[in-house]
Amino acid sequence: MNFIGKSFVLLYGAGSIFCLVAAMAVYTQRLNFVTPKEEGAKKAVTLVDESIARTKDLLKANNRAYTRWMQEYEEVVNLEVSQFQRREFYRGQLELLRSGKFDGADRDDPVQELPERDPVSKLLSIDKPTGRTPVKVSMQMMMVNALPESVYLEKIKTANKDIKDAQDDIAKLEDKIRMTTDAKEKLSPRIAQQEDIAREAIAEREYLEDFVTNRRADAQLYVKRRDALQASIDRLKAYYKKTGGQGN
Repeated sequence: MNFIGKSFVLLYGAGSIFCLVAAMAVYTQRLNFVTPKEEGAKKAVTLVDESIARTKDLLKANNRAYTRWMQEYEEVVNLEVSQFQRREFYRGQLELLRSGKFDGADRDDPVQELPERDPVSKLLSIDKPTGRTPVKVSMQMMMVNALPESVYLEKIKTANKDIKDAQDDIAKLEDKIRMTTDAKEKLSPRIAQQEDIAREAIAEREYLEDFVTNRRADAQLYVKRRDALQASIDRLKAYYKKTGGQGN
């Protein structure tokens, strides 16, 4: 009996394992045990078939990407080289605009017009970093060549300093004007008194002008008479000396 019992146990265990394996296979592989009878019905596809189909699509996409990469590799390399050259060109142009120097040396007319565009790539030509047509600006009713940024910044700095100095001078003048105004307000009564005195003096002078004029005329007449009398005396003395002191 023990042998028969053990045999049934082993038989049931093996059957359980087989059922478990079959269930897992059906769940994971999803085999098409039943074919739909309806026309146009969608056939069940296993996960393995889906993986294989997806892998084939990915391989095709990878092949297309690799082919595209190989075709555009040379163009990408040229673009990288061109990008580096353009970066250096633009760096030199910025240095030229800001300081007026190119490669550390001063250049005449550093502010230049933009280079011409390449008709194919539509990009600016970088073959001529200097020597292009200078940019003209209006200054004092004249068209002159534009100067680098550093020159204008220095002029602005100087102008700002002049403005600051002028503002300081204006503030000092305002202080002086304020002090002068205060002094004037304090001196206004005295100024009014002086003006009254001046008006009175002018009126008195006008009143005395006739008397002074007559007095001056009398004095001049007196001086003339005195001079005439002195001349007569001098002539008499001369005559007296000439006659030896003898009279008629």
